Amino acid sequence: MLKLFKFFWTGLTKISPIEFILLIFDVAAIAYMPRYCFDYYLWTIVLFCDLGLIVSHGAWIKHARYSKPFGESVPWQRTEGVIVRGIMLLCIVSITQFSRLTDNEVISASCLEYLSYYCWYLVEFIAVYELFYSILKTLHAHNSSWLEGTKGHIGIPNVISIIRIALALCVPHIYALQSFGQESNTVASIVLGLALATDAIDGYLARSTNQTTKAGKALDPLGDKLIFYPVAVGFYFATGKQFIRPLEVIPAELAHTAAILIILRDALIILWFCLYGKNYSQGISAGYADKIRTIVLSAWLVSTSLAIAIPETSLGIAMIWISWGSLLLAGIISPFSFVIDICRVVKIKKKQSYANSKKSP
Repeated sequence: MLKLFKFFWTGLTKISPIEFILLIFDVAAIAYMPRYCFDYYLWTIVLFCDLGLIVSHGAWIKHARYSKPFGESVPWQRTEGVIVRGIMLLCIVSITQFSRLTDNEVISASCLEYLSYYCWYLVEFIAVYELFYSILKTLHAHNSSWLEGTKGHIGIPNVISIIRIALALCVPHIYALQSFGQESNTVASIVLGLALATDAIDGYLARSTNQTTKAGKALDPLGDKLIFYPVAVGFYFATGKQFIRPLEVIPAELAHTAAILIILRDALIILWFCLYGKNYSQGISAGYADKIRTIVLSAWLVSTSLAIAIPETSLGIAMIWISWGSLLLAGIISPFSFVIDICRVVKIKKKQSYANSKKSP
């Protein structure tokens, strides 16, 4: 934590004037946000991306292996992103202010409010992409193994992974604020479906084009979590702050227990990785237990989104049952997945240690 603060301070002292103005603009934009509490969600994501870029910049200056001259240039260009974000933020402020003054005879205030949301979606998308791009480049500059498979480039598979995260992070906001009007639940289902579909595409491209990287191995499970948990929160708001149950007689405690097991498994894996993950120089790809669990959780996400989008149809009713069953199945699989994963990575560590001992004279 102390190292992160040092990186942040270094990046803040070296920040460019236009980036500093944009950071202040993001902070000030909260004063112009609409009245709904969940609007702070998108603003928080953008602000965290700004802070993350500052930390990444500081880490580049402190630990980068090359720059011209050292510590003064960074491996990513923010000019286009800063310009687009600046324009979108100005549009948000202008639209929000105009919506407070306009008469419904000119244009409805709700339409202007929706338009400001769409601008925020674009800002969030650019901010998330810039953040992950800069982090991956900085990690590679510090240790060339991170992007070794793509010769230091981000690579199309990693770009797809970043796009998946940026898309999925918009879904909870669409559910909570119904920003596309009556079609909001349908739009959210489509966006979520696109995000989940790219999960298979990036892995296939990485293997078929021989662009498998340590960064991709870390980005894939991180992307899954950044999709699952925010979207689950969106479902929480879209379903009246409760889990979908096919029958009222089914105790809600079953779903709560499954959710606790799912969260506990991820928390323990993250804790373990923070303590021991650095010992695995080439990263750790997902095992079969992870893939099965991810498929089940994806089934829960898809079935729940369809159950919300088409609740009164036969397909919607079937999706309710699939949603309920997949959630319980994911809860059952989660503890077994944790044990299998730990045993697998320990075995990988032993193989690495044996291989290193054979190489040493």
